[in-house]
Amino acid sequence: MLHSAPRRTEETSTTPILTLPFEITSNIFIHCITETAEPDISSAPLLLGQICRCLRSVVLSTPQLWSSFCETIHVDKSLDVTPSRYASLSELLQIWLSLSATRPLRLTLRYQGIRIRPTPAPIHFLLLQHAHRWEHLNLYLPHSDLVQLFEIFTGSYPLLRTLVISMPHYGDVTPPLSFAPLRNSLLLKKLDVGLDRLRPSLSGVPWTQLTSFSGELSLADAHEVFRRSPSLRECAIEFPGDVHQPPASHIPLRLPNLRALEITSRSSAEGFSLLAYLTLPGLQQLKYPYVDNHTIQHVLDFLSRSLCPLAHLSTMAMSLDEAHFASMFTALPHLVEINLNVAMDSPMTIVSLLHCKKQHLPRLTAVRLGATGPIDYGILADMLESRTATGVTQLRSFECSFALFPGPYRGASSTGEERLKALADVGMDITLYNRHF
Repeated sequence: MLHSAPRRTEETSTTPILTLPFEITSNIFIHCITETAEPDISSAPLLLGQICRCLRSVVLSTPQLWSSFCETIHVDKSLDVTPSRYASLSELLQIWLSLSATRPLRLTLRYQGIRIRPTPAPIHFLLLQHAHRWEHLNLYLPHSDLVQLFEIFTGSYPLLRTLVISMPHYGDVTPPLSFAPLRNSLLLKKLDVGLDRLRPSLSGVPWTQLTSFSGELSLADAHEVFRRSPSLRECAIEFPGDVHQPPASHIPLRLPNLRALEITSRSSAEGFSLLAYLTLPGLQQLKYPYVDNHTIQHVLDFLSRSLCPLAHLSTMAMSLDEAHFASMFTALPHLVEINLNVAMDSPMTIVSLLHCKKQHLPRLTAVRLGATGPIDYGILADMLESRTATGVTQLRSFECSFALFPGPYRGASSTGEERLKALADVGMDITLYNRHF
């Protein structure tokens, strides 16, 4: 006791943070924690506890620092490595959870390696002991683990807001998991069941309250999800390539709250079949798999019907002629950012259409092209300069990269190059192929 006061004085003189009240120091430390805090001695919270005795006391007495846990399970090919690895993980997880006291939990458990045996049940039971505190749960585990975990899902998850479940790429196509235990999760807003063959069962999910959903579905199930989910604000749907998807006839659906829609498919058939029955008046972001001269009308009909303020569009347009590009641009008066993968002869078509004199996309600020064809520097400079004139929305970014293979390199005249450099000097971000101006 005789030495504690001088030691404290010496510590505070060299470490001013020790003079702060506990509450302030604790709040500073809380801001050091990421949402995916890992049990790593080189990062918070473990790093903060190594600084000195006083700060270690603050760290151990602040449950918020321990309310996030992210761990990757590295499974070795050798069977004798796995049991000890799981034992240490179980012990670490138990200590971490105890330090979090009663705080809501953000847990991430990722699997990496060759599957040898199921994760031991004690780890699952340890997670379930704290299920009443789950707020955000992210599981990347083999299907055998997920089945085991879901079989013992019981009780209530009153704080659960986000559930993300996915699985490694290998293995056979798996049967759907049952989400029946989620039906009483009144705060659940986001459900992401991965985009890799983990097809969800629709029963049991509290669809009416979800604001975000991602999953691999059939066309019929996608329609059912939209029908049950009037509160959705963002949605990502992947159509499986191993299931034939004939165009389906469904009742029209109007979802005024949906702001972002991503459709992934190996063909355009599922995409336009989905858009055919949707009206999305609030849509601001659309990622669409593929559009060509034969399917563009489906997209135009959707845009005309929805009258949405679409600001961000990403799609592949490998077989679209100039007239159809012009029609698409005319239908997008609110577009701010466009990301297009196009055919070899399309880059210059798009550059020409984007010149201000054509009056297309008046609010555009960013263009990204994935293309195989060359770009004429002079014509590009004409377009970019027209987009920086007084009284028009300023184009801030233009990028053209090779999507497949480099085409003939031409158009790099010294005059055009100087004009592009001049635009870059006044703040425009210009990247052509591998060159950043």
